[in-house]
Parts: sequence; C-alpha cells; structure tokens
Amino acid sequence: MNIKNVSVLKTMIIELNEAEKVEEIDVLDAKKAYINARNMQLVTIDDYFLFFSSINLLNAYVKKDYIQNKKYNFKRNIVEGLESLIKNNIKDIKFSYNKELVIIEIEGLQFSFHFIEMTDLLQENKDKYPMLEWSGIRLQPQASTIFSFANSLDNLTKKTYFGEDLEKIYLESELSVSKDNPNILEIFV
Repeated sequence: MNIKNVSVLKTMIIELNEAEKVEEIDVLDAKKAYINARNMQLVTIDDYFLFFSSINLLNAYVKKDYIQNKKYNFKRNIVEGLESLIKNNIKDIKFSYNKELVIIEIEGLQFSFHFIEMTDLLQENKDKYPMLEWSGIRLQPQASTIFSFANSLDNLTKKTYFGEDLEKIYLESELSVSKDNPNILEIFV
C-alpha cells in the first residue's frame, strides 16, 4: 500500500465517524503498537505514519473499559517522535505543538494528542512549525483500521533502534499475551 492512499483511508474514517462506529481493539495489535512506540526506528514517512498510528491505537486502547488502571506512559514516546522529525529534518510531515495539543499531519490525516511534555528541542524549534488547525476528524474510534493500514504500507523499515526485525519481536511477544486476558497490557501502557 502506498502512503498516498491515505486520502482513501481519510474518507473511510469520516464515513465511519458519521456512522458513530467505534472499533474493538485486539490485544495483540495493542501489544504490537506498544512495541512500535517504544522501539521503532523512524526513517521513512511510512515509519512515522505507523509510529503515530501505534500511539493513536494505544491512546484508544487505554480508554477502553477493559483497562482498569489507565496509564498513559506511552505518551512520552510522542515527544521522541516529534524530536526525530526535527533532527531528521522531515519536511513531508507537518506538526504543531503547544502544551495542550500536538497535531501531526501526514498526507492530510491528522493525529492529535493532548498534554504532551515540552522539551528544550521542541521549544527551540516551535516557530519553525506554524500552528495547524485541527480538522475535526476523530481517529481513535477507528484506531484499528488506521493501524492496519499503516502496517500494510510499502516503505516500512520495520526495524528497531538497534536494527532488529520488529516482526520477530512481535512473534516473541505474542507468546506472552493471551487474547482472553486483555489486562495483560496494563503493565505496559
């Protein structure tokens, strides 16, 4: 799948939002998303799309009723992703940042996250990234569809910071996750 197909995904998300459809999130997808957020090497635009799709999925997952102790530890990884955009000088991804709201726009689809830590690097580069107006399209209700789309992109490196294969790590982690016990992720997210 080509990243340029995001426009088709965006149209589908709008339709699902209008129908007020909220998707279930598979615990194995949540585990993969957690692995991505914590370990993923960000090189291509597709990598960034998968990374922010992963965090979007985790954000939606934590809000589900089956998570008893709601923790948002994964949100610190958003800052790492934003700093990576700055350090790697990625021009094809727009973002705006203030203390209350971060908007990351990739091929016209906006990921938004609330209350993210301000770092020195983000503060120093704040003026280089003009404020984006939120499109109003809610992504969390369709987090699984977005995550699935992101995983199908053609130009993913699917590597960790240390060059390990993410698919191998997914397989290893599936052994420790039971679909019958979705609370297993409470220790992670």
